[in-house]
Amino acid sequence: MPDEAASPDFQGVYLDTNVMRGKQWPLPSILLNNFLRLAELCEINRFLPEPVLKEAEEHWFREVKEQIGGLSRAAEQLARLARPVECGPKVEHPSAETLLEKYRELVDTSVKKYGITRTPFTKRTVEEVFGFATKYLLPFGPKGEGKGFQDAVIILSVLDHLNASPTDKAFFITSDKDFSGMNLDSFIPGFNSNRCQIITLDMAFEFLSKRYFQESIFKPYNQERENALKAAEAICPEISEFVQSRVTVDMLKSGLGGKIVNILSFDGALPILVETPLPEPDNPDRPVEILIKVAAVYKVIMAGGIRGNSKLGSLKALMEGKFLDFLPPSEEQETDALWKGGIQATADVENREFKNMKLLSLVSEETSLPVSTALKGRESAQYWMTTRIEDEIIGKTKIPPKTESPKAESEERTHD
Repeated sequence: MPDEAASPDFQGVYLDTNVMRGKQWPLPSILLNNFLRLAELCEINRFLPEPVLKEAEEHWFREVKEQIGGLSRAAEQLARLARPVECGPKVEHPSAETLLEKYRELVDTSVKKYGITRTPFTKRTVEEVFGFATKYLLPFGPKGEGKGFQDAVIILSVLDHLNASPTDKAFFITSDKDFSGMNLDSFIPGFNSNRCQIITLDMAFEFLSKRYFQESIFKPYNQERENALKAAEAICPEISEFVQSRVTVDMLKSGLGGKIVNILSFDGALPILVETPLPEPDNPDRPVEILIKVAAVYKVIMAGGIRGNSKLGSLKALMEGKFLDFLPPSEEQETDALWKGGIQATADVENREFKNMKLLSLVSEETSLPVSTALKGRESAQYWMTTRIEDEIIGKTKIPPKTESPKAESEERTHD
């Protein structure tokens, strides 16, 4: 490890299934790629429990088979609707078993590329796991009739593997809130819970990037991220056209609780930040895949929800005995709606600058947007005591009018 990096106070990281599936496994997303590379640079062991790999594979395989079945049903439906004309539709695709074989090959490739160690299933007996379930120990839900079994097997596998090295500490990285609040010593008596910290992938990456800062890596990384955002802002009209042509009414949210039934107009889109891979010291000029995170605003017709011109939308107004004006589902109103998500793209990096940026596809809103300093106040009670709900819809997106330059706003976001 370079001298400028601090000495780690934990030795390993374990990844949960939702981290893998939510990050395009077995081809890791930019964030997961960066985290695994950074963990390697920090000489931190990367672990994948076998139950996580099994669960991720089963999720993937089930969805693939469902889609294959959908193709066959669509072909049958077309043939039926076309009668008496014979159309004989053909659906050609690799078999599910062939696709599964290729999936496993990709898993093996990623495991090898990122120096990941596969850890075994827990050897706990069914009787022992059943006992945890009957006691409703987290992650088993109270009165959940065994709900949480898969999560229990995963965390037991993690703890048993970690406990084999009694002095080691590790992160268990997950986005599953069912793991929060667990008493780990319920599974291993006397186990020090500080030895296994449960955090999200974003938190883990931020922790490593701040705690084990390496200027040789992060100085060019931050420079490339800034340059990537500038390059994205330079093609803002193209990004707006890309989003407008692909976002549909069912992908929009108003923030007022109603159902959006129609799009009236597209008011604009703005790149918020760009996720880029960590630089490669031996290959600084290179083609890269990037993720442009975007916010877009629409004028829409919404059925039901809170009346848009209500002045009683704050928590303070409610506590004073005033009430929000809710519309029935049969009544419609014009309001604003927000889409936020990402655009997968490619670019060529030359002297830390991003050139030839090509937009490929939309990424769903599951890809979280960063929270700016201006938005962090929404977590406080004081904020909601004084702020009208409808003021939240668009005011904090920082999308300027079409006649204004986004430069100043982009600089502000860069420093948030």
